[in-house]
Amino acid sequence: MKKKALSTTEVILIVFLIVLAVGAAWYLFFFKPVQSDIASLKNQTGDMQAAVEVEAAKLAKMDARKAELDAIFAENPNPSEIAPYDNVQNVMNQLNDILAKANQYNLSFSNPTTDKSGIVRRTVTMSLTANSYEDAKAIMLACEQNHWRCIIKTMSMTGSNTSSSLVSGDVSLSAVIVFFESVNLKPAAAEQPAA
Repeated sequence: MKKKALSTTEVILIVFLIVLAVGAAWYLFFFKPVQSDIASLKNQTGDMQAAVEVEAAKLAKMDARKAELDAIFAENPNPSEIAPYDNVQNVMNQLNDILAKANQYNLSFSNPTTDKSGIVRRTVTMSLTANSYEDAKAIMLACEQNHWRCIIKTMSMTGSNTSSSLVSGDVSLSAVIVFFESVNLKPAAAEQPAA
């Protein structure tokens, strides 16, 4: 059998079909998957950039909080702490130690109140008699700087002698102090302030 030679048109058509088949294979198996991967990576890059921005904002906020805490600790290296709820026994022990300098004292604890954030306010009404203005001042400073977080709402001092002078003689002092506790904290076992 004789082989028939292909005409120029048939050769061109076969070459064209081979080039077309190679081009289609390249498009389907290389170009299209690469473009799909590039699009996917661009989406991932956008997501990662958004995540980086969120983390950068968190870091900036943490840095601001750290600077604020550093400023607080620079002002007061040993700040008082907010105690877990029902810290009344520790508060009474602390006040008993502080009020040992007084000639006599009376403490009255009101029912605690709680706000939406879980902070409990325990109000203590105090009246006492001290030997001098300096003793009364030392007692109030010790109350203000005690281990447990508190605020002195009101305070008044009067002299006990006939001239009602605070310079000499006994001094009567009355004050209202609010101690703070938190229902969101877990109590530590037998937590006592450091002496």
